[in-house]
Amino acid sequence: MTDAVKRWWESLDDDAREALRALDDPRRDDVALAWDEERGAFEALPIEVVGRFVDPEDARDDALARQQLLEYVNAHPELEFFLRERRFHICRAHAAARSVLRSGVIPAGFECPLRERSCPFERALAQGEGSVTLALRAKPPPARVPDAME
Repeated sequence: MTDAVKRWWESLDDDAREALRALDDPRRDDVALAWDEERGAFEALPIEVVGRFVDPEDARDDALARQQLLEYVNAHPELEFFLRERRFHICRAHAAARSVLRSGVIPAGFECPLRERSCPFERALAQGEGSVTLALRAKPPPARVPDAME
């Protein structure tokens, strides 16, 4: 660390240093901050991958969301996505599966090139009609149970 950087760091108060340390925390990509009205503070919620059915022609091309999804999936070797209250493994076993992850869309009619009966993408498509878009979202907090004393 250069002397100038050292002087700058030492000029910061504890709160500013802690805020900067938090920016360097690799776990920050695994949570989303959500405002908790009741507590009047931000709450860190885990991020999860979810799918939803869309008409194939309505699948939006959101480059930023696609990039964030791809980065998140690449950073987590074992990952699942949720669709209609069911959990599905994210497959990376072949080029067609990796193409799905790059696009963020399981296209209607997707067929597993490995002809796996347990293909998670085919099983997800069987739950409804159309294409399935994948996206990141903050996992909803558990329902708050009122304290008996309230």
